[in-house]
Amino acid sequence: MDKKQVSKKERVTRILFSVLAIVLVACVVLQIFIAGLAIFVNPENWINHRIFIHLFELIPVLMLILSFIGSLPRWAIAQSAVVLGLIFLMYFTANATALWPWVAAVHPVIAMVLFWSSIQLAKRSFILVTSSEDNNKELKVG
Repeated sequence: MDKKQVSKKERVTRILFSVLAIVLVACVVLQIFIAGLAIFVNPENWINHRIFIHLFELIPVLMLILSFIGSLPRWAIAQSAVVLGLIFLMYFTANATALWPWVAAVHPVIAMVLFWSSIQLAKRSFILVTSSEDNNKELKVG
């Protein structure tokens, strides 16, 4: 099987993508922690919860851009888009409660899916970075 070496541009892009994926996981964990503070410690922390998302909401957009620039595998494009879509759904469920109060109950469920998806994306991107050859276009991680 012919294995293509990864170019320097692709390598740098993969590293940046992986770093962003790890930062995204940390941000999602911190966001959930802030929500816990608001529920169990002080409701004033809801302000922090609402503000903190603005600090990391564009990470999946940057990851999506990097996945195209760096010719990353299709899964990187797809999973970045999924994470971006989940963040959009988080906004929707947080803001649609006036019209449909039951939608608020879906917000923490989507947070769990976002957490899991972010971890999977970080794991796969780390494996992609540690591979020196372009032999994992359809990388499978359980």
